[in-house]
Amino acid sequence: MLVVKMGALPYNVLDVNEWPVTALFAEEEINVLDGTPLKEIADFNPEGINLDEIQSDMVYRYIDLTCISSDVGLITKFKNIKGEELPARAKLRVREGDILLSTVRPERNLIAPVTKDFDGCIVNTSFAVIRPKEFSQAVLYFILRNQTIKELLNAKAKGTAVPTVKIKDLKEIEIPLEHLNEDNIDKSEKMFYQWVENNRSVRTVKDIVEDQFIENEIISGSYTEQQKSNIIIFPYENLKNRLDVACYMDKQSQDWLVPVHSLSDIAKDFRSGIAIPAKEYKVEGLAYVRIKDMDKNKISHEELVYVDKHFKDKSPSSNLTLNDVLISRVGTIGKAALVDRSMDGSIVNQHITIVRTDEKIIIPEYLVYYLNTRWALEQFEQRSGGSAQRFIKLGDIKEIKVPLPSINIQEEIVKRVNFEMKQNDNSSLEQEINTLIKSILV
Repeated sequence: MLVVKMGALPYNVLDVNEWPVTALFAEEEINVLDGTPLKEIADFNPEGINLDEIQSDMVYRYIDLTCISSDVGLITKFKNIKGEELPARAKLRVREGDILLSTVRPERNLIAPVTKDFDGCIVNTSFAVIRPKEFSQAVLYFILRNQTIKELLNAKAKGTAVPTVKIKDLKEIEIPLEHLNEDNIDKSEKMFYQWVENNRSVRTVKDIVEDQFIENEIISGSYTEQQKSNIIIFPYENLKNRLDVACYMDKQSQDWLVPVHSLSDIAKDFRSGIAIPAKEYKVEGLAYVRIKDMDKNKISHEELVYVDKHFKDKSPSSNLTLNDVLISRVGTIGKAALVDRSMDGSIVNQHITIVRTDEKIIIPEYLVYYLNTRWALEQFEQRSGGSAQRFIKLGDIKEIKVPLPSINIQEEIVKRVNFEMKQNDNSSLEQEINTLIKSILV
């Protein structure tokens, strides 16, 4: 059965350059919140730099998208770049108390506060620099990183190849302030300080996993994103009348130090989920996993929805079993998560592929960790298609290359990653923050 969302939008909402469904319904989605426009509580891009005053031989502190951790929402580093090498888009300066928000691909949730360590850095115009007016940086930062605001930003994003939120649309986003009081402002400030301090030296899961791959000699330690070229040259006579990247990407040299197999070689089964319209959602019943529920290699229970149990029998192929590996294949592609005991027996959305591995040769948790590294994500990106909405075909998922060390080494990697993640666990604080912000956004 095909379920189609129908709605009517005023003619003056339509932009002749933006006809994707997500863009057309943005005006409808943005009305979820009612409050004070963001432009009334913050200034946008308040401090530009005069490019004529940049000295070519002077070194400047520069922040781009790679300097922000989407996991913890903090700036993790800056780059020292000579003036003559600064990108043309490096036009803004930030100050302590500002908030950086990436206007490009908002689904990545690259939002971070500017702390004292990064005061005066130069940033590029891929960011909106938001400077609160007599308003708590902590409160606004937590609100902007909340899932509700993330969904509004996604709805407002325009463009096909690279969805982008316009500054004028950002300014109009309404922030409910009716329930904001001195007590929750004070709580937010304390939680903000604790969050920054706890995560100041914390590495992301992806960084931990990638370091373990290098330490365990899965991949050459000389491999870096800067050293590895994304350009591959093939003689014209070898193109075989095909110009799609995926056809040739497997031929590029690799730095793997262990055998590499296609995902189809190490999996027993590939299945897809079931499409269930939102009107069927319930507060209890059978858990229904969507892409938004896949977070940090696991399935988050925070915004999980439920459906009637008859859907389990209606679509046996969408049923989950302990240690199944989930891969998102529409919209946010390549996100991976492991099914734990709490989700055994639930079902998944049609935009998720279920992979059941051969556990004699690969540990499911090891596979999930690998799939969320840059090496796997690069493959997903190169094999994906679509304009208004990115997607990856099942056949291309099956061809994703996976390094396969011995089971003993896989176990050691999983053990070390889990240990370091446990040391860095901020889940209880994160839950407190989410609960507080939800009470403000009611």
